[in-house]
Amino acid sequence: MSTRLIVLLFIILLGACSRAPEPASTAGSGPVAGSSATSTATLVAKPASIRKCDAHDGNATVTLEWDAPGMNFMSVRVGAPDGTIFSRSQGKGTAETGPWVREDTRFFLINEADQSVLARLTIPFVDC
Repeated sequence: MSTRLIVLLFIILLGACSRAPEPASTAGSGPVAGSSATSTATLVAKPASIRKCDAHDGNATVTLEWDAPGMNFMSVRVGAPDGTIFSRSQGKGTAETGPWVREDTRFFLINEADQSVLARLTIPFVDC
């Protein structure tokens, strides 16, 4: 396991211990619009939920896809709007996480120009 992955896992676990969980209404609901009423940004995971029996040691891999039309520079952050940067792109992107996603891992699509949240996503783990 690379040092970068170990550090990322540590940051995610540390953030999960110190923050309140997302409201249940965002779990598994797909993209959720950010604070801007005109935002058409989307953030989705494939698969949208993880079966607990398919997670290895409580971890899973998902592919994130995002689109923020008209935006110049986006980042996907883990755990919180100011959390660890998972990926950066111009408007639209896709990336696979690797086997570190845990139950209720939260992702945020951030407009880097003003740090506003455009979309948020919580990865739910469901019973088998």
